[in-house]
Amino acid sequence: MEPQIPGGPGGTSRPRPADWRAAVAAAAVVDCNKAITASAKVQQWQRALQLFAALGIQRTVVSYNAAMRSAALQWPRTLTFLGQLKVHRLSPTSITYSTAIHSCDCCGLWQLAIHFLADLEKECLQPNIIAVNAAISACAKGDEWQMAISLLAEARADPTTITYNSAISACGGRWQLALALMDDARTRLEVDIITCNSVISALGAGGEWQRALALASSLVAQRLQATGVTCNALVSALVACGQWQKAVLQLREFRQMSVEANVISYTSVITGCEWHAALAILSSSGPWSPNVLTLNAAISSCDRAAQWAKAVQMLSHFQHLRQSGDVVTYSALISALGGAELWQKAWQLFAELPELSVEWNSITLNSLITALDKGGEWRKAVALLAQVRQDVEVDVIAFNAAISACEEGARWEEALQLLSELLQTRSVRADVISFNAAISSCESQWQEALGLLSELQSRSIQRNDVTFNAATSACKGGGWPLAGPGWWLHCSCQPCVGKTLKPAACPTVLPSAAARRASFGAGPCSCCWRFRRLSWNPTL
Repeated sequence: MEPQIPGGPGGTSRPRPADWRAAVAAAAVVDCNKAITASAKVQQWQRALQLFAALGIQRTVVSYNAAMRSAALQWPRTLTFLGQLKVHRLSPTSITYSTAIHSCDCCGLWQLAIHFLADLEKECLQPNIIAVNAAISACAKGDEWQMAISLLAEARADPTTITYNSAISACGGRWQLALALMDDARTRLEVDIITCNSVISALGAGGEWQRALALASSLVAQRLQATGVTCNALVSALVACGQWQKAVLQLREFRQMSVEANVISYTSVITGCEWHAALAILSSSGPWSPNVLTLNAAISSCDRAAQWAKAVQMLSHFQHLRQSGDVVTYSALISALGGAELWQKAWQLFAELPELSVEWNSITLNSLITALDKGGEWRKAVALLAQVRQDVEVDVIAFNAAISACEEGARWEEALQLLSELLQTRSVRADVISFNAAISSCESQWQEALGLLSELQSRSIQRNDVTFNAATSACKGGGWPLAGPGWWLHCSCQPCVGKTLKPAACPTVLPSAAARRASFGAGPCSCCWRFRRLSWNPTL
C-alpha cells in the first residue's frame, strides 16, 4: 500500500474546513473595512456606519479607524468608538488617534484635540505629522495661536508645508509672526500658494494691505499660480482696510490673469463699497452668480447711504434672476425704508413676510420698530411690541426703539411704563440707552428724570454724556436752571468726600433761580446724585 502524500498530487497541505471558514471571514472583514473607507471618502457616513454595525464582534482596529473617519463631523461618535476599543481590548494605533484629532479639527474642539495628542504619547506611540497638523489646525480654528506655534516648535516629526500653513492660519492679525513662519518654512522646504494665501489673510487682518498687495504681486516671481482663494484673500484684506476701490481694481487684474473670482470675492467687495459701486457690480455680467449673501451686502450698502429706492431695485433685480431673499435681506430692506422715514412701506413689507415664506427674527422686529420711531408712530411701535411679546421674547434693542418712539412723541408716561416693564423682564437687561431714552422723554418732568438717574446708579450702569445732557435738559425744562460758571460742588458722600468738582466735570442743577444769588444751594452730585451743598466762587 502506497503512503498517502499530504495535500494530494501537488504535495501541498490542504487547509482544513475550519481554516477555510476563518480565511473567508477574514477576507470578508477586510472587504467590509474597504467598503467603510470608500463610503467615508464619498461622505456616505450612514452607509459606512451600517457596514460597521454589520461586522459585529469581527470588528478590528482598522474597522474602528474607518468608522471614525466616516463620522469625522460627529465627535461624540468618535469618543464612543474610542471607548469601545478599550472595552473590546483592542489597542488604538497612531492612525486611530490621528483620525480622532481630525474629527476634533472638523468640529473646532482644540482642547479635545490636544488631549488626544497627549494620549497618543502616553500610549508610547510616535505622533505622526498628520496628527500634529490636525491639532494645529484645530488650534487655528479656536484662535489659540500660542498653542499652535508651540505644537509646531515641539513637533517630533519633521514639519511639512501643511504644518506651516496651519500654523500661519492660526496667526490671525499677527502678520509679523505669519511672515516669520513663512521665511522659516522657505529655509526648510518649498512653500506653496496656500502658504501665501494664509499670509495675505494675516496681513489683511493686521491692516497691512500694502504688504498684502506686494506679496500677491510677487507670486509670479515665486513661480506660484494665483487661485480663486488668492483673490478672495487679497480682496478681503483690501476691503477690511477700507480700500474697496483697490479691491475692485484687483478683481479686474485677476480676471485679466485668467483667475476667475468667485461669489465670495464679489460679496466681499460689495460689503465694503458704496451703494453705486455695489449696484454696478451686481448689474455687471460675468462668470459668477450672486447669492443671497451678495444681495444682503448690497442692500446693506444702500441702507447705510439712505438709498431705499436702490435697495428695492436690487431686490427686484435679484428676483428677476429667480432667486429669493432671506430674513437678513428683508430686515436690511425694512431698515433702509425706515431710514428714509417710509414707515408705511416698512410696515407693509413686514406684513408680507408670511406670504414670502420668510420668518422674521429679532433684527427684523427691531428694524420695523426703529422705522416706526423715525416716522413718529409711537402708538404703533408700542402696540407692535406688546403684540409680539405675547408669543416671543424680544431683546433690549426692541424696547429701546419703542421707548425712543415714545420720546419722539413726547409721551413720557408711556416711555416710563415701557422702561418699567423692561426692568421687570428677567431675560432682558436694560442698558444706558434704555435710561437715556426714558430720561430724554421727561423734558419737563425733572423729578422723574432725577429718579431715573438714581435708579440707573443703583443698577451699576455706566452713565455717559447723553445721560447728563438729557437730565440737565429735563431739569431746565422743569424750571431748574443749569449751574453756570462760578458754581462749585462740595460733596461729602463717598467716594467724593473732600473733593471739589467743577460743574463742567459734574453737571449740577440748582433748585431755583434764587439759588444763584445765594451763597450756597442744593444740587445732585454727579457720582451719587444725592442733594449736596453748592458754593459760589466769583473768581470763576
